[in-house]
Formats: sequence, structure tokens, C-alpha cells
Amino acid sequence: MTTYYLYHHHPDPLSREEVGDRVWLLNNTAAYSVVAVIEAPSTSLALQAALCKAQVQTLPRKTVVRAGNLLRETLPGDVLVTRNEAWMVDESAASQLRKISYEKSPTLRSFGQRSTVDGLAWSPDGRLLTVAENDTRVVLRTLEGKGDYPTAYTRGEYAAEHLAWEPSGTRLASGGHHGEVHVWQPAPWRSSGYHSGYTGALLICGHDESDSSYKHIHCLSWTPDGNRIVAGREDGYLLSWNAHTGQDYRREKRHTKAITALAFSPREHQILLTGSSDTTIQIWDEASAQERVRYHHIKSVLAAVWSPDGSLIASCEKEDPTVHLWNSQTGKLLTRIPLSIYTTEDLTISSLAWSPDGTLLAAGCDDRTIQLIDPTLHQHVQTYWTTRAYQGQTVFALAWSPDSTLLASGGSAASVDVWQVRPSQPYEEETPTPLMLAEEGV
Repeated sequence: MTTYYLYHHHPDPLSREEVGDRVWLLNNTAAYSVVAVIEAPSTSLALQAALCKAQVQTLPRKTVVRAGNLLRETLPGDVLVTRNEAWMVDESAASQLRKISYEKSPTLRSFGQRSTVDGLAWSPDGRLLTVAENDTRVVLRTLEGKGDYPTAYTRGEYAAEHLAWEPSGTRLASGGHHGEVHVWQPAPWRSSGYHSGYTGALLICGHDESDSSYKHIHCLSWTPDGNRIVAGREDGYLLSWNAHTGQDYRREKRHTKAITALAFSPREHQILLTGSSDTTIQIWDEASAQERVRYHHIKSVLAAVWSPDGSLIASCEKEDPTVHLWNSQTGKLLTRIPLSIYTTEDLTISSLAWSPDGTLLAAGCDDRTIQLIDPTLHQHVQTYWTTRAYQGQTVFALAWSPDSTLLASGGSAASVDVWQVRPSQPYEEETPTPLMLAEEGV
């Protein structure tokens, strides 16, 4: 027996010209409502049971229908959904179904990784894509690079989970377990057939020796002037170090539970956003260490990001398929934007990334989708499916290229996908440097 969810389009009926896959694929939580849950051995019997239930007739054998007052006779454009597939009632007849195509989205590049991808970050010049793997590596990718053995920096014993580029683009920081933040100067280069992931001195920003707990770091950022590194820890402490010496370690209690999001305002550089498992987002004036505004979620905050102009904040919480949009100055919730649903499972948004030009907001979900939102229209407008499809895949990491033309994603499928969202803009000609060179022979 299979469980089917029956969705009716509203308002209805759709014209025959409107019936099509795109009607379901885009913004379907706003256009459709679930009206019945059906247990049946096949899609055809599930549809027949829905028809019989609406007409108050005897149901087919081996079928069960649980429905409310919204159930009407089935019309073209209505949809049956299971855990992994969906079927639309055909425009030619209300008694026929055709499978909706959840095809893999065409990618510009796809890279296989050794383990779960927890973090992604483009270099400020857009030439390097850095990947934080859960097996301790930070991998350096170029779109021109080939093969499965790119340059990488190995963090040793502890996983690399979060990445942040210095604003100038010369240094990269990574953080994860054991409370350590590593900083180095990354550059793909080749020496005697061996590929190294860094050049210059490696600086390890350690924890205070008196702090023996070595708590897990959940998020990482540089101050806008590049002088300090700030990290959010699982015990609610905000940590910071001098980014040049690793000294001047500071530790401040900001939340009662893990700090899961961290970002400085693009408009006011002394203003810091922190999101937490304690269900709050707080806006701090770092010059005085005073809280300015607080936003309240119902469940743990999983991600929170500024709009590029600093006027809005987008956030998401555990087990909620909507993106919250807030006024950054007042803390007022402006709207909740629903994503499209493609499964019977509850959807959780795990990651968010605002395009640098401010026109699109990307949401990475636990159903292997990356969904794009138009923040002006307040609606979902595009979906990408990751290339490696298997049950339970979650998109943990998203990163836009600096020119907003490319979007990279990674997660539990141990791969990185790069989509060409818009036509690329050519870079100005300049003398190649190590940071611009693709890996050779990898």
C-alpha cells in the first residue's frame, strides 16, 4: 500500500491551456491545497478512490480515503503526490494521470566530493570556489579544473564545516569541531606532482587555554575591516580573535543555546546579526556590545542572512517550509514566503543565500531541492534538483558568485553542483596569478 496526498488547485477550475507541470512545480503551496490522504496499491486506484469519495460512491477494494469538506470532483490540473513522485490529472480527462517530471536540473559543473559538504564560499574575485568537507578537508575548486583530485588543505583531526573569506580575498578561515579556527592564504599550485592547498604561514586561532570545553563552532565571519574573526559556538558564546596574530581572544555569552547564524550588516559595519537554536535572532551594535533588535521564531533558527542593501533579513527555522522576511530596523515580520512542496514529507529549509545583486534569495532544503525566491514578488520562482538523488538528501550549503550569475550548492550527497542562473559577465583581462590558475592534471 502507498500513501497518496491529493492536491486541488485553487481557485479552480484551470483552463486546459493552463494545465501543465509548471503549474505544480512553481509556487504550489500558494496555488494548491491538500484535500485528501489516500491509501491505495496503485495510482490508478488512488485516483478512482478519490472520484468515488467525491461522488459518495463505494470505494474500490483495498483503498482508504481520509478527506474533509474541501474534496470535490477531480479536475484536470489536480495532483497526486507520494514521497518521491507526483502525477497530474491530465487535461484531456479527469480520470487519467500523467507523471510530473522531476528531472535533474542541468548544471554548469558538478564535482564529486569525498564526504558531506557542510560549507561553500566563493573567493571575492569569483575565481575560486572553496568547499568544506566533513572529513577534515577544505577543497579549492576552479570551474576550469578537471578530475577528482583538486588541491586541498587538510585540517588534521577535526572536520571543516564553515568557511569565510577575508574581505580582501587574500586569506580564508575555516572552523568546525574542537573550537579551532584555521586561517591561511589559499592558492592552487603544483610542486613535484603534489598538490597543496595553501601558501604562506598558517595561523591557528586557538581557544583560550582556560576554556577546556572546546565547543563546536557553528558559524564564522570576518569583521568588515578584516582585522578580527568572529565565531558562534554551540554553547551560545560569541568568540573573536585578532585575525593577524591569533591573540586577543574574547568570549561573550550572547544566546542560551547554539549560535547558528552570524553576519555583519552590509550597510552598518558595526552591526552584527546572530541567530540561535534558542529560537531568536538578535541584532547587536558591536561598538557597544548592546542588543538593538530581537526577532522571535517558534523553533530553532537554522539560517539567517541580510539583504545586500541591509534593509531586510531572511531566516528559516526547523521543520518549517517558509522563509521569514523581517524589517532589519524594527524587527517586524513582513511576510512568510512558502516554498514549493514535492513530497509527502515535511520540508525543512537548511540554508539560505541572498544573491549579491539582491534580486534572488536561494533556499537549500532537505528534499534535495534548491529553490529560488523573488523577494520583491514574495514567491518561489525556480527550483533546481541536485544531481545525486537519493532519499534523505539535505542541501547544507549555498554560495552565490560575486557577480550573481552562478549558484553553488552542496550537502549530504557528497557533491557540489554549480548552476548558471544568469549569463556570465566576462572578467577584465589581467595578468594571471596563482589564485586564478586552474588545477593542472587533476
